[in-house]
Amino acid sequence: MCRMRRIGSSRQGRALDVLSVGTGRRPVLVVGGPHPNEPVGYATIAFLAELTAARPELRDGMSWHFLPCVDPDGAALNEEWTSAPLDLHTEHRHFFRPALAEQPE
Repeated sequence: MCRMRRIGSSRQGRALDVLSVGTGRRPVLVVGGPHPNEPVGYATIAFLAELTAARPELRDGMSWHFLPCVDPDGAALNEEWTSAPLDLHTEHRHFFRPALAEQPE
């Protein structure tokens, strides 16, 4: 019912992995972190993937594809504040978001 596969690599070689749930004909792509400074998307992906795997009616005719992060290089640059307890000073000091022309999406 679930499968993980690598669909590509970031500019720095980090894996772009997709978790697929279900095998229906109608595909749904859910991107959890379209920008590297939005970590709540990763938790959302985990929740939705578990929910979809647990509830067969959500898979009826659908194949769900969960991409946790589209910019793992940028996410790595934000780890200093996303992996620490929430602190405004730490976030502002270590915040990273690429310039518009360099954003993967």
